[in-house]
Amino acid sequence: MKKLGIITLAVCVLILSIATTDHENQDSPQINYVPNEQTAVRVAEVIWTELWGEKFVNGCKPFSADSSKGVWHVHGKIPSPGSLGGTIHMKLQICDCKILEIRVDK
Repeated sequence: MKKLGIITLAVCVLILSIATTDHENQDSPQINYVPNEQTAVRVAEVIWTELWGEKFVNGCKPFSADSSKGVWHVHGKIPSPGSLGGTIHMKLQICDCKILEIRVDK
């Protein structure tokens, strides 16, 4: 499972490096690197797991995402009373997968 997380993280880095390079034809249509809720949740889950570990992240499931003004806001469930940690959040730009914010609310 750890290998899959590292591979997915590497793919995200590759996508980010492609998105930030200059392209000869700037008139080409915009590609959305995070096109849907499922992709946004998968990207966030991989990064959260690298930061806080699989046990903590699995305790925050299920995840959901909503988009507004070109940004995905991905978040976990509100933890049950007495549990460690809080609700995890991540904001990702739709167009280039740039991480705008990562936080855990207490």
